[in-house]
Amino acid sequence: MIKVRISSKGQVVIPVEVRTRYNIDTGTELELREAAGFISLHPLPEDPVAAGRGFLRAGRQESLISLLLRERQSSPGREPRKGRGRDAADQSKAAAVQRTLFDPGAQ
Repeated sequence: MIKVRISSKGQVVIPVEVRTRYNIDTGTELELREAAGFISLHPLPEDPVAAGRGFLRAGRQESLISLLLRERQSSPGREPRKGRGRDAADQSKAAAVQRTLFDPGAQ
């Protein structure tokens, strides 16, 4: 553990060995992050776009949609879709009630 002291101006001196290890030089921008009871400094990349390129891919060759479709087709206990929350018996009852209400001769 390396101890540092805050100056009266709120400045912190980062030791040489830490600066060389993380390529921190005069003018390097650092990000200060706060978390549960501690703070940390993180060097910002010189080109953030280049540093983030390929971040979302993570070496994945197959698309996420293809993976999800394959998983859905291979899952054995999948129930068939039902129409609007009614099963076949409910649908036939509703059709019979509709015929009798609007066609008095159908009784």
